Amino acid sequence: MGDVSRSPSRLVSRLPSHSPVSGGWGGALAVVADSEWNQTSYPLNPRKVTGAWQSGLTAEDILPAAFFNGTPLFVDLATGNDANNGQAGQPVKSLHRATDLINASALPPRVEVDGGPFIRDFWWNSGTKVLTKAAWFEYVGVGRALTHNANNLTWSTDASYPNARKATRSAVARVFDLTVLDEWGHYAEFSKAADAAAVNAAYHTWAQINAGADVIVNRGGGALNNNTRVQLTSNGLRTNAPLRLTGFDIEGGGGLGGCLHLQNITGNVVLENCSLRYPGSDATPRDCWFADNVNGLVAFFDCDFSSASKDGGNAHWTTDATRKTFVLTERCTGADFGRGTLSSNNAITGHESVVWIDFEGDYDGGRGGLLRFINDSRFAMFGGRLGRDFGDGSITPSAVRIDNTAQARLIDVVIETGGELALLTGDSGVIYTRNVSLIAGGASGDIREL
Repeated sequence: MGDVSRSPSRLVSRLPSHSPVSGGWGGALAVVADSEWNQTSYPLNPRKVTGAWQSGLTAEDILPAAFFNGTPLFVDLATGNDANNGQAGQPVKSLHRATDLINASALPPRVEVDGGPFIRDFWWNSGTKVLTKAAWFEYVGVGRALTHNANNLTWSTDASYPNARKATRSAVARVFDLTVLDEWGHYAEFSKAADAAAVNAAYHTWAQINAGADVIVNRGGGALNNNTRVQLTSNGLRTNAPLRLTGFDIEGGGGLGGCLHLQNITGNVVLENCSLRYPGSDATPRDCWFADNVNGLVAFFDCDFSSASKDGGNAHWTTDATRKTFVLTERCTGADFGRGTLSSNNAITGHESVVWIDFEGDYDGGRGGLLRFINDSRFAMFGGRLGRDFGDGSITPSAVRIDNTAQARLIDVVIETGGELALLTGDSGVIYTRNVSLIAGGASGDIREL
């Protein structure tokens, strides 16, 4: 995310402030209650440990290992074969074949995954595949498993366009330079151009040519699979069942829901130590993850959602007016949201009756509200840092925007915008604050002290 360090001497609050909280705060549980969190099903115990807020809830509390008591399945990219049964000594090769086996299983399995990267041929989706049974995918290798929806291509030159390279590849969503990183540490993205001539004339551009059958890129040198990624419009991981995901990088996803689509789930979802990045395209913007009518808890621990063509995380509950979708994000990060002309591109956003609580999040680079909550949603943030919102040309830039009858509660949050508003409410929206430190950016609307 680039340099997110803050100097304590610069913490000049422009809002009513209390002395710093140490070891906890007696009003923390009241914030949880006022946010209408389901404390009976998902009991939070907000407290400060070594200076950082914690929820007191763990992945094991939400989806314990004992829940996944079906026959274990194994995925190994190096030694697997999709003709195998996926059991011990017979691993499958692809994540989408594992999905087939899970959907046919009687009990929720734990899926041990090894190897990588899992490119388009081996990743989560081979078309419109949906996970319909509960499962726990756990990467057992070192670090995280890289999964992305790009194929290895065969690149060639064209004498008519000497600065560019081309390959047979249709349905391209985005193109990235794997050797150059932007200010947030993400892959530098190529700009889409009109045609091959325009690509040949401009560095870091790409286009679909030959009636969409081929792709052409200009990277100032030879395009190879180890320096250029051509991501597709194909779907990411889709599920309508409880899920636990541990140790994965999911990059790309052009279908509804982007990298991860949680749809019509009754039960809970947990992601630990995962990243969700680079979904959608200018033409078809997508979120890093989209929770659509989850009757339960969606929890992210130590995850990153970034470089989205739309939002980082987006949660809806449209079935009725009751509060059924609850989101917990703890020690999560995200930066750089929005592409094209779409408005309201947020790091995280809640709609309808969604309740969302964040602990020690760090977010930057929104376009139309870095954090935005609308309708009758509720949001609370304990600790963490918020950065810039670049605006989208129609919505007033702000770090936190609360509209309609939504409410937000911010405790011990540091906000450093690029000069735009830090806090903004509209309609009957309200923001409550305690120890909010505004390094840059003012406040406008109904801002109240906790």
